[in-house]
Amino acid sequence: MQRLVSHRGWILAGLVLAMFLSAIEATVVATALPTIIREVGGEERYGWVNIAYLLASTISIPLYGKLADRHGRGPLLQLGLFLFVAGSVICGLAPGLDLLVLGRVVQGAGAGAIQPVTMTIVGDLWAMHERGKVQGVIGVVWGASGAIGPLLGGLIASTIGWRWIFWMNLPFALAAMAIVAVAYREPARVRSTVPLDRAGVTLAAVGAFALLLAIEQVLPLPLAITAVLAFGALWWVEQRALDPVMPPDMLRSPRLGTGLVMLGIIGAMLMGILTWLPLRLMAGGGGVAAGAALSPLLVGWPIAATASPSLMLRFGRRSLLRVGAVVLALAAVSLAGFVGTAAPLILLAPIMMAMGVGFGIISTTTVVDAQATVARERRGVVTALGAFARSLGGALGVAALGALRGFPGPEVAQGMFWVFIGMAGLGMAAVLVAAGYEADLEVNGER
Repeated sequence: MQRLVSHRGWILAGLVLAMFLSAIEATVVATALPTIIREVGGEERYGWVNIAYLLASTISIPLYGKLADRHGRGPLLQLGLFLFVAGSVICGLAPGLDLLVLGRVVQGAGAGAIQPVTMTIVGDLWAMHERGKVQGVIGVVWGASGAIGPLLGGLIASTIGWRWIFWMNLPFALAAMAIVAVAYREPARVRSTVPLDRAGVTLAAVGAFALLLAIEQVLPLPLAITAVLAFGALWWVEQRALDPVMPPDMLRSPRLGTGLVMLGIIGAMLMGILTWLPLRLMAGGGGVAAGAALSPLLVGWPIAATASPSLMLRFGRRSLLRVGAVVLALAAVSLAGFVGTAAPLILLAPIMMAMGVGFGIISTTTVVDAQATVARERRGVVTALGAFARSLGGALGVAALGALRGFPGPEVAQGMFWVFIGMAGLGMAAVLVAAGYEADLEVNGER
């Protein structure tokens, strides 16, 4: 264990590189798609370049979380990075849209490992009072990468060519693989004799796959019914599984289950902001102004995340989570007011700062508490559940908020007013969910 601790700085560098790649690849292609389609064709399947990545990354998260507990974190992170590299090469060489979509599937399958395994390693190597600072770093990298992705994608596509969106991944991914291989060591793991929960893995993947396609308006009604049936069957199967991929006790827990709902809400709100707020801002101030307006959010997040562990110890996790939810709700209500008026852009800065503070408190408190609640051999599963909830929440949030764009509102809002009213509603929901959160007990020697 001492060797693990001595290399934590290098390990963190590798984890940050990995998370940067996973996050930026989810958004960087969007603004380059018109250029890509003009070159490779396939306009009728325009959206599949992005959908393929989202599907593969989301449906694979629960499997990777379980495998990380059974076979170790290092091998799974290396597998994820390897798949990410392979997918990037396929995309960079793709002569047509079919191979490009395949490459995005492979990339997404790699990203599905990177997200949960990275945060699980943080939970293994850093004590609870240290995790806020580390998770703040990783959280801001994740948020900033998603925010700059569209600007960077459009810039690359219009200058050196869209294929460099994928080629630029290689040095970062290879560096992360090398750092993790050299710096990260973990204790020997006793091989489990309990078979993998294949039925649970399959049903979780089918349910998420059908739900995400329904959100994308691909056979929405049949696939929505499929998702409901798959998740219903998953609940039944997991009650009887010896080693469930989605443990029912975690989902039922007022502590862990409530935390997962909170992560789903902030996933919906964050992706809603990154998707819809720039469209409103670019109508008035251009892309630079839109990017600058998001910056305070990325400042408030790490500040709150860093302070959260000590505040947890002083005031309790339940109280801190409720404060975070109230801050987030007030910021969301203020943001809806800003969008619906002709207020100067400078007034957006404190709103975004408060939003970042709310995100930082909630994400850190829920993840730290979840990891402290379970034994080390279940930490991969509970972390993966959090990443799964945030990813599904993000997809559902973007679609649900986007559906509100057609409602009439103030002309200055550029059709976005009701989108942000919906986001204010999500903030209020976070307050209600936080009211039912239970924590503050000592678990596994951590408080």
